[in-house]
Amino acid sequence: MDSGDPRYYLGIECKSVKKSGNRSLSKHDQFTRKTVGDQFIAETKYLKSSGRRGFIAVEIWGPAGNVCSVVPWQDAITRFCDDDKPFKQEEIMEYPGPIRENGKYRIDEFADIFPTNRNI
Repeated sequence: MDSGDPRYYLGIECKSVKKSGNRSLSKHDQFTRKTVGDQFIAETKYLKSSGRRGFIAVEIWGPAGNVCSVVPWQDAITRFCDDDKPFKQEEIMEYPGPIRENGKYRIDEFADIFPTNRNI
């Protein structure tokens, strides 16, 4: 998202995970490595070079309705690159996210979801 205000200068990658089964958010399952190399590494480089703060909006699909959480990119770097472990659904849902009403998402407090004290 482009903005002259650094609070709103963001890079947001959207991913979805099915609630059924033991689904998780992982670098190997949700980020392609086919066409341009490693998508996660390429997006990390882009965030660093552009100065954007990065986030992954993860929508968890479930029979009772969908929910969304927003994972800071820096947390994903730590998890995917340093530890090489996926995020479990329970871990994803610990992050804040927009409120879903009538099939649409709403953000009441921007800073609660996209904290300004995060790099990358």
